[in-house]
Parts: sequence; C-alpha cells; structure tokens
Amino acid sequence: MSTGGKSRPFKASTKPARGSKGAECGLELNNLFSCLERYSDLEFDAACVRERSALAECAAAANKKRGPKPTINHHLQRLYRTLQQGARAR
Repeated sequence: MSTGGKSRPFKASTKPARGSKGAECGLELNNLFSCLERYSDLEFDAACVRERSALAECAAAANKKRGPKPTINHHLQRLYRTLQQGARAR
C-alpha cells in the first residue's frame, strides 16, 4: 500500500469519547505528539522535556481529581448488603 510517495502527518484526535467529560490533558498530549513529529527518535528525549513534564503533571492532577477507585471489597460489601435485603423481603 503506497500513499503516493508522501507520508501523511500524524494528527491525534483529542475529541472526547461519547459519555466522557472530555480529554482533560488533550492539549498537553497533542503538544507532545507535535514535538515527537518535529524531532527524530534520538533527539526526542532532550528536545521534548517540557512537553513530557507538562503531560505528566496534567495526568497526575487529573488522577487526583477522580479519587481512588472502589476496591473489590467495596463491591462485595454492597453485593452482600443487597443480598441480605433481598432475603429479608422474602
């Protein structure tokens, strides 16, 4: 499969998925991809330090906003309470 001899530039889609609140770090991710596109693999580590750190900070901040995910024990306790209520109703 040939693309006519020219390679197409990489464009990342930062549109939010359906039902999501949006890409919180979409701009930072897009900046990192743009930097990756400008520099070769060998230059990428040194040239894109600022973009990489911005994305890492954004991801850490977004993770703090969400809070911890419920553990399996939380779900088992809810299931147990539901089953107990169902047994009492009989």
